[in-house]
Amino acid sequence: DLVINTDAVVAGVHFLVDEAPALIAERVLRVNLSDLAAKGATPLGYQLTLALTGAEDEAWLAAFAAGLRANQAAFSWSLLGGDTVRTPGPLTISVTAFGTLPRGSRLLRRGGAQAQDDVWVTGWIGDGALGLALALGQGPAMPPALAAAAEHKFRLPQPRITFGVALVQAGLATASADVSDGLIAD
Repeated sequence: DLVINTDAVVAGVHFLVDEAPALIAERVLRVNLSDLAAKGATPLGYQLTLALTGAEDEAWLAAFAAGLRANQAAFSWSLLGGDTVRTPGPLTISVTAFGTLPRGSRLLRRGGAQAQDDVWVTGWIGDGALGLALALGQGPAMPPALAAAAEHKFRLPQPRITFGVALVQAGLATASADVSDGLIAD
């Protein structure tokens, strides 16, 4: 069965305007992979739409493509198509991600939760927000190694593909959601 997700990121909103192009590519793909993981889907491929401002030169595009290739190799999925357009700004990138579930598997939706259900969370809640604050120079004083780890989690989130697939196969969950935008919001 096919699972489809679309997510867009905007410079200055979802990633830093001066972020390295390879990291931007990895981040946009990983946030979409995280949505697939929340549904227990195995990544298949994606479509990419780039709304470029004109400030992105050949070197920027080459570095962005290198980030796409690295992500594709790490998560065994492929670029299936897309579109490139020009915008007066800001740089905007949209991905439609495709994943698969074994035929007949139960798709985990947000709305399946009931009162008294347990809530499970993978990873550490708040690391991405802390990493963003630190990257903007607004975070708390902390040891450099911890600050670097938090910034890394913001810039390069880790989709929980293996966990999501295992959760669907075990039939343990009644609902699931990617909470990268915040646990309270979901």
